[in-house]
Amino acid sequence: MLKIGVGIISDRFVKFENADLEKVGVCLSKLISLEKLTLNFDVCRSLTDAGLIKFSPYLSEMANLKTLSLSLKQCLSLTDKSLNKLSQNISKLLSLEKVSLDFFECNRLTAKSVNKLFDALKRFNLRKFDLNWGLCRFFDTNCLKSLGRLLSNFKSLESLSLNFFGLTRIEVEGVIALKQSLANFQKLSCLALDFSNCSTVTDDFNMALFELLFQLEGLEDLQLKFWSCNQVSDITLSKLGKAVENLKVLQKFVVQLQSIKITDSGIHKLVTSLQGLPLKKVDFNFNRSCITEAGARNLGQSLLLLIDLKAISLRLSQCDGMTDEAVSVLTEKLAGKPEIEFLYLDFWGCKKITDSGVKNLSQNLKTLEKLKDFSLNLRLCTEITSKGTEEISKLLQGSFQLKKLMLNFHSCSNLGDEACKMLSIGLLNQPNLICLNLNFGQCHKVTDIGLHQLCNGLRILVNLESLNLILSWCHQITNSGLRELNSTMTYARNLSYLNLDLNMAAISWTEIQNFADRFKKIEFFMKIPARL
Repeated sequence: MLKIGVGIISDRFVKFENADLEKVGVCLSKLISLEKLTLNFDVCRSLTDAGLIKFSPYLSEMANLKTLSLSLKQCLSLTDKSLNKLSQNISKLLSLEKVSLDFFECNRLTAKSVNKLFDALKRFNLRKFDLNWGLCRFFDTNCLKSLGRLLSNFKSLESLSLNFFGLTRIEVEGVIALKQSLANFQKLSCLALDFSNCSTVTDDFNMALFELLFQLEGLEDLQLKFWSCNQVSDITLSKLGKAVENLKVLQKFVVQLQSIKITDSGIHKLVTSLQGLPLKKVDFNFNRSCITEAGARNLGQSLLLLIDLKAISLRLSQCDGMTDEAVSVLTEKLAGKPEIEFLYLDFWGCKKITDSGVKNLSQNLKTLEKLKDFSLNLRLCTEITSKGTEEISKLLQGSFQLKKLMLNFHSCSNLGDEACKMLSIGLLNQPNLICLNLNFGQCHKVTDIGLHQLCNGLRILVNLESLNLILSWCHQITNSGLRELNSTMTYARNLSYLNLDLNMAAISWTEIQNFADRFKKIEFFMKIPARL
């Protein structure tokens, strides 16, 4: 497989000229036996029709190509001319089985070129198809109907991902056409649909969409995203629950429903419908919902009854009903699943959570002896103090040995050096970590002393391969702290990725250069003080 990518480096757009793309095409034309190709030109603002038109003919010469992934996300200069040429040359390929196309925010395209693209793809019997039309304002109900007609040709389709993020011109009629095109697709095992931020999505819209699920009994992986669809209510969750009951082989289930109209009742109807399914992974996003302590208890109880479950993600950020009591009853139920290997808990902005809730959470989760990947997001939980981080430290001193850990304390204004010390003690008991993500952004009380304490824990992590350390707006961190971190990272001999955010810290350019020089051979990103 060949991957060619051009993207964003240090928040500046890469200058990728049309002539460069033609050179890529010339090189590719010599690889006639290539079966897999990934081209990523995200945010190449200088890429125009001329470049893509020159490149496209070379693509058609790759007779053995079976997998094509092409991302033109936010290539804002592209028009119908280049997409038509691309479609013409794609149609000349002989063996395509898997296609991924990303046109996110390519708003100079129109429905005419989209139809020509769909006509070009009709000749293939694809097994995997990913398509992203997010923020393409022209994409409307008629385009959705055309997409439905295209999909009806893919009788061997096994995996389908469609992204309609931010579209405002798709109506129920298009969803019905999509549903009809996928009827009786017996081989379809993976389905991902993203209607996030679509203002036309309502309960009626979703009821029509979910009727599709009654026809797809072979689904093993279902991902549905309706983030910021504010007209969606408990009715959607109830209807979805009835549809999911029919999916007897479902193993992975992702639902993102960020709406203030979601309550305990809707969440209960959805999660209770999952009983008896062989689910191994669930990912629920009920951010900004009206969940309460009772809803949290029911959610935890329903997850407890899923006997095959190994991975849980619960995103409950900005939920006023997530109190200490709600956190306690939820994690008390999760404690009954010692076989859990992956756990992600997101309580971002739940300002009623205090040290007491964190203490109960930590005590409850000590039973998860097989846990390998743990993430806890307490960003903007402003009542948490170093006593809370001490409880998390005690949790890390438990019987499980993590491979990955993420702790987010961004904007927890009460946290300072003592919190860093507590977490450092916890890290001393996790020597097998290979991936660590710590966020103390805008924790203004963290100083060099705290960073020195944290380094005491980092030194034990000799197996660490990836570190993401956020210390932005920690004004009291100086050259001394950075030097200590620089010295500490020499112990992580397997480190291949380092992301360090020191924006607005009191650090000199010379010290930053000294730090960067040591990490020339790894994937290294540093957000430096804005004043430099």
